[in-house]
Amino acid sequence: MKELKIFHSRFLRALVVGIAIFAVFIGKDVLTSLDLYFQNEFWINVISKIAVSSGLYSILYFGGEYLIKNHLWKLIKRKLNYSGKWLGITYYTELKIPSSKVTFKNFQKFSSTHDVVISQNSLTIKIDGSLGNDYAGWKSIAMDIDEEGILKFVYQVDYEEKSKDDKSLIGTSIGYEYMRPVKRGFLGIPILLSGKFYHCATDKKPIYSGSTIFVRQNYFDKISEPDLPGFGKEFIEDIIQYINE
Repeated sequence: MKELKIFHSRFLRALVVGIAIFAVFIGKDVLTSLDLYFQNEFWINVISKIAVSSGLYSILYFGGEYLIKNHLWKLIKRKLNYSGKWLGITYYTELKIPSSKVTFKNFQKFSSTHDVVISQNSLTIKIDGSLGNDYAGWKSIAMDIDEEGILKFVYQVDYEEKSKDDKSLIGTSIGYEYMRPVKRGFLGIPILLSGKFYHCATDKKPIYSGSTIFVRQNYFDKISEPDLPGFGKEFIEDIIQYINE
């Protein structure tokens, strides 16, 4: 987030300077010329009080800071804009710690899909609680964008019991994941992310690691097999099948 925070700081300073210049302009030109535009003394007094009130400059500052933090950066720093809804597709390729049901001997690679909602402004980024077929909640605990534009985050998965006979889906897992932009859309906005995930051993077993991708919502038709080299034919087929459903 370093680049975005620098952006925020610079534009905030420019905003303060702009408000100061505006204040000088008001005091020097506008207030001294009100009688040329208004013949009613009442309105002259009202406008004069508003123009020199701290409330006006507070509105200009906080309104400007809100626009910088939540909107302006999306126009200027589009290559770092990960905010929005994504489809997450995870490919479980390695078994790190087995369970009573999933052992090194019977483990087979598999994939799963889940929703991803990234909330971001020019100062913070996080993954909100998202739902999946195999868990009750998935969210980031800590998240950052490094100097190369790579997403790095620690996540938490909260599992729920699907049936009385299936105890493997109870508990919480913690993991680490990083995602690199591999395809961009209009003016450089990321539309496809690719990376790796690593579960950590907590109270949930088995423990896996593998590959994962995020596809930005409404850009599914822009993704093709050449965009994901090295993921394997089976994984690509699962993605294409899901997108075409």
